[in-house]
Amino acid sequence: MIAYKFLRTGAVGRFSQFRWPTPADDRPGTWVAAEGDLENCRNGIHACRLSDLLGWIDDELWEIELDGPVQKHPSLVVAPRGRLTRRIDAWDDAVALEFADMCARRARVDGEPAAAPAQTAAFAADAVALAAGRRPEMWTEVPGLPPQSPSATAANLGFVTAHAAGSAAAQRTGDTSAYQAGFDDARAWQLDWLKERLGLDPSA
Repeated sequence: MIAYKFLRTGAVGRFSQFRWPTPADDRPGTWVAAEGDLENCRNGIHACRLSDLLGWIDDELWEIELDGPVQKHPSLVVAPRGRLTRRIDAWDDAVALEFADMCARRARVDGEPAAAPAQTAAFAADAVALAAGRRPEMWTEVPGLPPQSPSATAANLGFVTAHAAGSAAAQRTGDTSAYQAGFDDARAWQLDWLKERLGLDPSA
């Protein structure tokens, strides 16, 4: 199975800290195998389908080949073996910031700040902080604190603006059940943008 894997700079797993063998001389990286029984988020080679990309945004995006029985979970897949086959070079810091900017722009177009409830206002404040490369709770600059990486800004701003869209939908309709639909619609738009911008097969 061909899937995708987001990694930190240097092909390092964010949670495992494992440095993946990378492709060289037009050949895939060497196989990496898990020992013992597969367990979601604990043991195995974890990767994502196209539909899972938004939840795993990081510095580098790689195509990965999985081998063996693949367990499918709501937001990822787990396999006994995997190897990196190629890096998706279209994903870089500039595109991560472009993604963040497009999320913010769409939120400004679709949002209703004049009628926004407190929750939506809080989401908007978080978005402002994130767009400036700061953590959501840091609405003002903290001297000496390094900014977020472009990929972290992209991941967080996408998530926050989707929640803002959900809040705006609930406020607009007067129906709290519209929150999830608004959130899902924003995330679907973000995923479509990412697929098109990176040239990924939308049918995968």
